[in-house]
Amino acid sequence: MINKSTKKGEVIYDVVNSSMPDMLNPKLTASWEKGLDMVVKKEIEPEVFMGKLENYINSKVNKLVVK
Repeated sequence: MINKSTKKGEVIYDVVNSSMPDMLNPKLTASWEKGLDMVVKKEIEPEVFMGKLENYINSKVNKLVVK
């Protein structure tokens, strides 16, 4: 496999990895995929899924912000 990462992508990965490593966890990705599947199957409204996703991401970002 050829490595096609860009310098910007590598920097973003390093920042996320050092500040919010759980955002790179495959289990988190699987959880989001499950949520998307539930939207497709109409088991959850898209707005509900997006609200939960936004709340999760905002909680992670807010922990990084120095007030």
